[in-house]
Amino acid sequence: MTQTTAESHYIGIDVGTGSVRASLVTKSGKTVASSTYETTTWRNRHDHRLFEQSTTDIWDGVTKVIKACLKESGVPPAAVKGLGFDATCSLAVADFEGRPIVVTNHIQNIFELLITKRRTLNNALNIMDAWVA
Repeated sequence: MTQTTAESHYIGIDVGTGSVRASLVTKSGKTVASSTYETTTWRNRHDHRLFEQSTTDIWDGVTKVIKACLKESGVPPAAVKGLGFDATCSLAVADFEGRPIVVTNHIQNIFELLITKRRTLNNALNIMDAWVA
């Protein structure tokens, strides 16, 4: 599909726990193209409540889904007038040069993003305790 009009377009990007997704839409909201990139998540073998991801993998995914949407649609990058970005609750730490910093010591130099779902787990345990009582 190739777009030949000079219509304004927008890209929405969603970074979830298992993938990066993007949709390219027109000003009126019509979806022109979409793409998904599956990300890798590692579970901490010592604490099942901790999940780790690589910020490099995530940002590579963001780049890939945007490029895929533009290629699929034929929309030139100059026609994209804005980006919307959404991501799950995570912690990503970088130094002053923007390089990722490892925040755990489970597997050095591999994991750069720490996701903890402790609040959800605690809420579930509280609900179960109240239900059993």
